[in-house]
Amino acid sequence: MDSHNSLYMQPHQHSTVPLMTPAQVQQFKAQLKDYTNICYRLVLMHNQLVAEESRSVPLKLATRWIPTAEQVQVMEEAFAAGHVAPSKAKLKDLSMQLMQLGPVGEANLYNWFQNRKARAKKRIQSNFPLISPTPGTPNAELLVTINNKLWKVPGGMLDVYTTFGENCVLRDTYGNVVPVNEKGVVLSPVVHASVYITTPR
Repeated sequence: MDSHNSLYMQPHQHSTVPLMTPAQVQQFKAQLKDYTNICYRLVLMHNQLVAEESRSVPLKLATRWIPTAEQVQVMEEAFAAGHVAPSKAKLKDLSMQLMQLGPVGEANLYNWFQNRKARAKKRIQSNFPLISPTPGTPNAELLVTINNKLWKVPGGMLDVYTTFGENCVLRDTYGNVVPVNEKGVVLSPVVHASVYITTPR
C-alpha cells in the first residue's frame, strides 16, 4: 500500500477501514497550508522584532549623559554640603530638582557622585607623602582634607569643637558622622590622606 492510500485505509483483520474521505483529505491539506502560512508570518514578525531590538541596543549604550552647567553647580553644592555618597532618598530629591534644568536620571546622579568622590580623593592623595605617619604617635602629623582644605592633625586627634565650632559635626567620605567625646575630640585618629567635611549639627 502506498503512502497516498494510507491516508484513506488502515489494515484491520484482513480488511481495510477508511480513515478519511477524499473530501476530508482535501480539507486537511488546505488547513495544513493555512497553518504553514501562519507559522511563516510569525517567524517573519519575530525576526523583524529581533532586528529592531538589535539596532536600538547600541544607541542606548552609546548614550552618555552630559549635565548642564546649572546641574553641575547644584551637584557640586550638594557634594560640598556633605552629600558625598547620597542616599537613595537624596538622589531622588536631587533628580527631581535637576530635571527642571535638563534630562537626568538617578543612575546618572549616582555615577556622578561616585566619580566626583574618586576624583577628589585622587587629587588630594597626590599631594601627600608616600609614607604615612603612624597614627597615635605624639609628634606625627596626619595630613587630611577637610572642606577642600589641607590640615595637619598632630597624632590624628582632631578637636572638632575648637577647630570648627560646637555646632559642627565631622563626616567621612561616606557621609558618616565621626564620633567625638564630650570635649569634641575625635575618639579615633583621623585617617591619613582621607577626605572629610563638616556640616551643621
